[in-house]
Amino acid sequence: MRAQRLKVLFLGCALVLVFSISCTSPQDRIFKEGQKKSASGDDAGALEDFDHVLKRSPTSEAALKAAREGARIAIYNLKNFKKAVVYLRHLILNSPDAHEREAVEKQLASIYFENLNDYAQAVSEYTKLLSMNLPFAEKESFKI
Repeated sequence: MRAQRLKVLFLGCALVLVFSISCTSPQDRIFKEGQKKSASGDDAGALEDFDHVLKRSPTSEAALKAAREGARIAIYNLKNFKKAVVYLRHLILNSPDAHEREAVEKQLASIYFENLNDYAQAVSEYTKLLSMNLPFAEKESFKI
């Protein structure tokens, strides 16, 4: 009787494990592979994985995480600001969080101005920020 209970318990645990593994989406698996590559120092490989996630499922939560992580790696590790722009634009277009979109827009404007020296595009991005419902003091701090 006890052996039968243990057998049922073991089979139940095995089914839960199999079900939880199969519930991971391909995009989540690719995102995690990208994170592993980044942790091991292969930032370029990580960005390739993140790009793959963005292309396969642009509106998924995995794509938002990939865009956040890709922007971080492109800006801070690789200093590839043109690549960072792609990830930041993805977040602006797809993030459901208005505060995140606002912060990303500020970061994008700053990158165009300070790192890419694309002043026309920087003015365009700052103009978008000025049209947002930001506090007046914050708008005054933009240096166009």
